[in-house]
Amino acid sequence: MNRKGFVFVETIIVIAIMLSSLMLIYSLYASSVSNENIRLRYDDTAKLYETFYLKKYLESFDLDALKARINDGEPYQMIYRGTSEVFGSSYSNEKIFLENMWMDLHIESIILFGSNISEIAECNRDDTAMICSNTSLLNYLKTLDDEDGYRLVIEYAMDESGNTCTSPIGCYYYYSSVKVDEYLNFAKILRECCQSGKSAAQCYIENVSKNSSELMIDNTADHNVRYIGKDPKNYFQFNNETWRMIGVMNNIDNGTGKIESRIKLIKDESIGEYAWNTENKNDWSNASLQKELNGQYLNNMDNLAKSLIDNAVWNIGGTEYIVNVNEVYKNERSTKVLTGNQSKWTGKIGLMYPSDYGYATKGGSKTNQQNCFETDLYYWDRTDYSDCHANDWVNINNTFQWTLTPCINDYFNAENFKGVMRLGSGGGAYQNDANSAGREVKPVVFLKASVKVTGGEGTKDKPFTITN
Repeated sequence: MNRKGFVFVETIIVIAIMLSSLMLIYSLYASSVSNENIRLRYDDTAKLYETFYLKKYLESFDLDALKARINDGEPYQMIYRGTSEVFGSSYSNEKIFLENMWMDLHIESIILFGSNISEIAECNRDDTAMICSNTSLLNYLKTLDDEDGYRLVIEYAMDESGNTCTSPIGCYYYYSSVKVDEYLNFAKILRECCQSGKSAAQCYIENVSKNSSELMIDNTADHNVRYIGKDPKNYFQFNNETWRMIGVMNNIDNGTGKIESRIKLIKDESIGEYAWNTENKNDWSNASLQKELNGQYLNNMDNLAKSLIDNAVWNIGGTEYIVNVNEVYKNERSTKVLTGNQSKWTGKIGLMYPSDYGYATKGGSKTNQQNCFETDLYYWDRTDYSDCHANDWVNINNTFQWTLTPCINDYFNAENFKGVMRLGSGGGAYQNDANSAGREVKPVVFLKASVKVTGGEGTKDKPFTITN
C-alpha cells in the first residue's frame, strides 16, 4: 500500500517537472519569436512615409536609364548599397546624398525592380545571386505581387535606439516599397489607345515598352512585336473561341501590294490531327491541309470572325533541317524553294512558322533568351536547353505540331520534296514527311490592319475582345 502511494507521488513530481520544462521552453520560444518579429518588419508605417519621400527625391533626377536596363532584360537595378556610381558624374549632389544615407537615414540598400519580382524571388537566374543571398530581403519580395511598372524596394537597418547599426547583433531591419510611377495596366492602355482611333496593331507598336515582361521587338529586319514567356496575357476572343496573339507582324502584304502591320493570332487548342499533305509533297500552295483550312474550316467560321480577317501573302520558302531561329526566319522569307514549289502563297488561314515558336521564348537561368535564339531549334529538347522550350508559350509538352515551313534538305536527301518542319513533343523542332499522321493543327490568321481592341484583360478568363 505504501509502495503504491510512493509511486503515485513520484509520478506527480515527474509530470510537474515536465510541465515546468515545457512552459520554460515555450516561454523562450515565444520570446524569440517576439524578438524576431521586432527585429524584422515589413511595411512599417513610419518607414512607408520615409520611403515615399525618398521616392519623390529620386524621381527628381534621371531614373529612365535604369528603367531601360530593366527593359533590356536585366532583372533589377541596385541604386544604392554602401556606395553608388549608377548616376555618374553629372549628379554630384545626388552622389553626396547617396553616400550620406547610411548615416543619416539608416538605409542599407535601394533597389529598382520591374514587374518580374516573383520571377526574381524564384532565384533561378545567375544574375539574381546578390538579391537571393539576402534571406530577409528575399522573404519580403515574396510578399509582393507582380504588376506592370516599376517599384523601389528600400532596406533600412538601425539599432534599438534608432541609430546606425555597427554590427548585425541587435540590429533591426525594415523593408518597404513604393511605386516609382503609376503602375501601368497594359490592357487599359491598349483599350484607351484604340478608343482614341488607332488600330490595335499600332497601339501595340507604340506601347511595347510598357509591357516589357511579356512583349519584345524581335531582332529581325522587320522588327516585329512578339509575346514571350511561359504564359503571357495574350488571349483573344475570336470566332467565339480562345485564340492567342503571336505578335504584330510588320511588312505584311495584304494580297494587293499594300504593306501593313497586322496582328497574328493562333488558335489556343488544336482542331485535331491531320496530314500536312496527303500527297506527301511539301508545297503549301497545293497541300491538302491548306485546302481544308481555307475551304470547309473557313466557311464554318462565324460572320464576325470572317469580317476581322483578310488575305495575306504568306512566305512558304523552305529551310534547312538544323538551324537557329534567326536563320530560319530568313529562310522562311527566301525564294529558295524546291523545283516546282512556290515561295509565296496568298490566303486567309495558315499555320505558324518555326520562327514564331523560336521567338516566343523568354529563356531562363541555364540558357538565357539570346542563347536560345542562337541555338538550333533541333537541340531545344536537350536538358541543357530546357529553359528555351519551358519558357515558351507556343510549346505544348508531349505534342507534335505542324508548322508552315517545308524542309528543303535532310541528312538523307540532297533535295527533299516531302519534308515539313514540325515541333516535337520534347521541345525541339524536326522534320516529318508531309503525309505523316498524328500531328496537331492550330490554325493561324492575320487580323485586318484596322482591328481594334474593345475590352478584356488578355487573360484566359477575360480575353481581349476585338472589332473593326
